[in-house]
Amino acid sequence: MKTGFGTMARKKKRKPVRIAHEISRRRRKTIEKALAEHQIEDRSEWDRNSDWGDYRFYRRLVKRGTIRTIELPLLEVSIGDPWSTSVTIIHGKRPGPTITILGGVHGDELTGPSACTHLLSTAFTGEEKPLDPETLAGTIRVVPVVNMPGYRSKSRYFPDGRDLNRNFPGNSQGSSTRRVAAQVWKYLVEDSDAIIDLHSAGRGRSNMPQLRVDLAHAGSNILAKAFGIEILLDSKPPK
Repeated sequence: MKTGFGTMARKKKRKPVRIAHEISRRRRKTIEKALAEHQIEDRSEWDRNSDWGDYRFYRRLVKRGTIRTIELPLLEVSIGDPWSTSVTIIHGKRPGPTITILGGVHGDELTGPSACTHLLSTAFTGEEKPLDPETLAGTIRVVPVVNMPGYRSKSRYFPDGRDLNRNFPGNSQGSSTRRVAAQVWKYLVEDSDAIIDLHSAGRGRSNMPQLRVDLAHAGSNILAKAFGIEILLDSKPPK
């Protein structure tokens, strides 16, 4: 089009504004399909009449209806610091799922360790409390601090400079961080029915309350919504 001011450039077609973390149409359909096809699992081992015995963790025994704290070495070493961390196991008297709650995967994020410590206090554990092992169905494992060396040095990372949260499922023959990831995966992830990994903003940063979850996994989707937090970010797990 020509005018007295010369040729006017054609207006470019504007692309739709995309919000950060917005779920694509294809992904949304995948999520909707997963929820539509979801059925409650028939887990016979959780039946009240099933054989529900004592629980073993890292070669230690936890009796039914009790709470026990066990030290888990993050590194299998013959000399040096194995970076042991405490795993508190609440083994209910009745059959049920195994839920693992992790804090301090990033050593400078203090909200997770604080929340886990509060969860294990007498406000929640003990007779007639929410986490009374005498009435609990299933097993809850609470790890206040996973990244023990990072927690001690107030660092997000492990001493080799790597981020544990980016190295799962790990490698038992790899770097220190990958070996720790393999140990955590073996003892705390593989046999869990659900994992709640607590994070917060690091030093000098702030975060909106949010949940990151694989929304295409129907069980995780339902569990995430039960928290009642408005912001859910779709996040695919490591393969």
